[in-house]
Amino acid sequence: MHRRDFLLFRPGRAQATADLSCQQLHMAYIEMQVTASNPQDGGDERDLESHGEPPAVFTGRSVERMFEVLEQDLRRADLLRVLDATWLTPDELRHRVEALVDRFRARGGSVEYATR
Repeated sequence: MHRRDFLLFRPGRAQATADLSCQQLHMAYIEMQVTASNPQDGGDERDLESHGEPPAVFTGRSVERMFEVLEQDLRRADLLRVLDATWLTPDELRHRVEALVDRFRARGGSVEYATR
């Protein structure tokens, strides 16, 4: 609650909380890494002849897009609760989340780390 609100007996607004599950984030990150490693050009003609069908081509969100969406969602939150931070592997994922948390704090948000 802000000091003016307290002194004027105005009720404070409810604090918007965002929960960030590092386990779910890890699983989504790994899935995106696996699907992004498939060939984009549809494969070789020899693959088609030897296996009977072209290799699967996956289209989906990129890691960059996932973090853009997270950043947008966090703009509406006052408190970020980071759950199970031990799931933040590999290092690239951990660094991205740390940068996201740093930007959230720079905007004035509070961060809590918790385990389930």
